[in-house]
Amino acid sequence: PYEKIYKEISSVVSIGFALLASVIAAAFIITWLISVLMTFVNYYNFKVVEQDGKMIITRGLLEKKRTTIPLSRIQGIRIVENPLRQPFGYATVLVESASGGDDDNKIASKMNLFPLIKRNEIAGKLAHVLPQYTIDTPMTSSPKRAIPFFYRFDLVYVVPIIAALSYFFYPYGLFSILLIVAFMLLGRWQWRSAAFAIDDSQLTIRSRFLSRTTFIVHKNRIQSMEARQSYFEQRRDVASVGVTVMSGFGGSSSTAMHIESQHADELLSWFERERRDEIEQ
Repeated sequence: PYEKIYKEISSVVSIGFALLASVIAAAFIITWLISVLMTFVNYYNFKVVEQDGKMIITRGLLEKKRTTIPLSRIQGIRIVENPLRQPFGYATVLVESASGGDDDNKIASKMNLFPLIKRNEIAGKLAHVLPQYTIDTPMTSSPKRAIPFFYRFDLVYVVPIIAALSYFFYPYGLFSILLIVAFMLLGRWQWRSAAFAIDDSQLTIRSRFLSRTTFIVHKNRIQSMEARQSYFEQRRDVASVGVTVMSGFGGSSSTAMHIESQHADELLSWFERERRDEIEQ
């Protein structure tokens, strides 16, 4: 009978979905456990020591690694808070170096200074090895009128995808419209994180794609600074300022996204004064 066959097939399909969901969940758990184990092995007995103008980092369980970084080659630091760690107050601190490689004689462009640390403990720990950096500087946030710029261009790319999914997979493809809401919420989240600060000779830039990143650099380490302003940004009186430092072989950059035009001019003037002083000297 048709009804009996339909019920049998429905039960098989439901068992199949449950089995698939269980396999996916088990795969995620196994992947997470492997990641935890690898992190434990790689960063076992992690230690940072400042000695004779050099920073010495040792780590490892099965293979002990030692990296020496001359303090004069450090260009800046990054504090990275991914969405899983940030709610618990944890972060990773990286140093940007002007060299390449990863052994006793060479230095990676980005090195873990503190692989996992409480956000409120960074200032105290950093004071022992890099006291010239100020962490808790009051920040100037991006203005409210700049919110659309954080998701406007993402929507340009996602709308054709939504149209294609809705057409080829109708009616279930219509659920892809929720991507618009997701991108708008992500853009607002990025806007809330966007900020910058100038503290004498130090520049701090905070931004987010998914992880919140705080980039801290001293003026004399900045290789270049560039302000960008589109036609639409000009109408809203906002602009973006990007800075580049020497790191590895290709440099490393960070951008103060969609800040007040007046603040962008202040950043350029702050940097140009340093360059004029160098020329005069």
